[in-house]
Amino acid sequence: MAASNETQQQRLLTIFSNGGIDRDAVLEKRCQLKKDKQENEAQLTRLNKLLERQINTQAAREKIEQYCKRVKANLNKCTLQGQKQALNALDVQILPAPERMKIRVAVPLDFITTARTSA
Repeated sequence: MAASNETQQQRLLTIFSNGGIDRDAVLEKRCQLKKDKQENEAQLTRLNKLLERQINTQAAREKIEQYCKRVKANLNKCTLQGQKQALNALDVQILPAPERMKIRVAVPLDFITTARTSA
């Protein structure tokens, strides 16, 4: 986009220098090209932020999946009483829904913070 914008500006200057267009038209077109460039840069910034959020979300999802696998493996080693205590500590909620069940688990914030800083 930036290369195209620069190319258009160069063409505009060439046309102006050859007498094919007047000064006001050049200035008007230059202002439009500058505005387009700013809009493109703003859009690029928004897209980069969106991409960064998606990458962070994917990394967090992977860390949470690993965490859940560790919890599951350790729960299988516990007694029934230990499993109940662990599920209470994790604030596990089982919510009935039509034809399925929703299970919500609170992941400790220190886990997520640690995962982000160590990644």
